Amino acid sequence: MRPVAYSHKTRHGTFWIAIQQDMRWHIVFDGDSLGSYASPQPAAEELANGYTFWPSFGDPSGLGIPEDLGDWTPHLPR
Repeated sequence: MRPVAYSHKTRHGTFWIAIQQDMRWHIVFDGDSLGSYASPQPAAEELANGYTFWPSFGDPSGLGIPEDLGDWTPHLPR
């Protein structure tokens, strides 16, 4: 079974990369989409490097978010 979401906790809160109804993977923080991607790995890379829309606190690239999706917590469908 493939994950439908991945999460990573930071000092500012939890970031999610999750498949949405449009069948794209969205980076979500505090209920806001910071970008959408065809697959989850590029989303993790873009977020880790600050190349997405930024959350309200600013540039996420200094939070130590891993580029490798294998370092995120996977969430399976219920």
